[in-house]
Amino acid sequence: MKFAPILDPHVRRPSPKPMQVDLRKAFLLGILLWSIALVGSLCLWLLGHIQWFERASIICGFGIVLGLAMLVWEHFDRWDYRRSASESPSGSTRLKVLPCPGLLHTFTPHGG
Repeated sequence: MKFAPILDPHVRRPSPKPMQVDLRKAFLLGILLWSIALVGSLCLWLLGHIQWFERASIICGFGIVLGLAMLVWEHFDRWDYRRSASESPSGSTRLKVLPCPGLLHTFTPHGG
């Protein structure tokens, strides 16, 4: 076991670049699930069941609003990422879809 990277941080290998993930699918799925829960809790509340469904409807509404806000944030974050990727010095960096749906990472065909 080598202790040099622990004792001297300059000996460490460089960290890998972070992987870009397409969050739109996750946020849209979350909004869909909150919407289904909202419809269900509204139906049960309007049918006269316990008052907890009133609070559940409000919570589901906030979940939908937060999901929409996160979609807007993700749109602008993705725009910044694509802009910075297009300004890469080599010009050969592009996005490649990984086998896991929705995951993206940068790919350089030169292997470096």
